[in-house]
Amino acid sequence: MASYQFMELPSAERNKNVKVKVWKIKNNKPKYIGEQHHHTASWRGANAIAQEIIAEEEGYSFDGYSINRKDIRLFKIASGEV
Repeated sequence: MASYQFMELPSAERNKNVKVKVWKIKNNKPKYIGEQHHHTASWRGANAIAQEIIAEEEGYSFDGYSINRKDIRLFKIASGEV
């Protein structure tokens, strides 16, 4: 079973106010896999954005809100600045 964690942060990018960063957990070590910046006016939620990043990186099917797999665990870690 694959484990991932994501964090929702404020974004400094112009016209974007939220950044979502995602890490894959392998052998108890986080490996950074990506981030996306979004404006909350067109916001699907941090969980959906994190799953979109995972789907792009791992080649999983994605329906716009969730990955259609049962062997993935996704954890939200406390928001803060990294």
